[in-house]
Amino acid sequence: MTALISILSLLLTGIYLLLIVYFIRGWARITPPGIYNRNFRTRVTVLIAARNEEHIISATIDDILAQDYPKDLTEIIIVDDHSSDKTAEIIRRYEKQGVILLQMKEGQPHNSYKKKAIAMAIGHSTG
Repeated sequence: MTALISILSLLLTGIYLLLIVYFIRGWARITPPGIYNRNFRTRVTVLIAARNEEHIISATIDDILAQDYPKDLTEIIIVDDHSSDKTAEIIRRYEKQGVILLQMKEGQPHNSYKKKAIAMAIGHSTG
């Protein structure tokens, strides 16, 4: 009886290993889909509202800048919502790469900067 269980276990283990090898070979053959149309014409604006995001804003901007989309069709506008940390200072480091910083000022309505950012994005996309 023990011998039968040992043989059955060995057989099932072999089948399992063959199945794993089959899956690994299949996954290795998968190729990611390519972008076939490289004639991009649509402008894209990424609008970010940030407040006290100094610990993550660099990674966020770096990830957006690392996209494959053409840089001349991409616009990044970040609205700094009264940050009390170094968020605005970090964003300013990216100005040479086309990142636009809008800083909210005390005494102005919160919606005005959001509307200004949207108007900037709309204005750039039509011009």
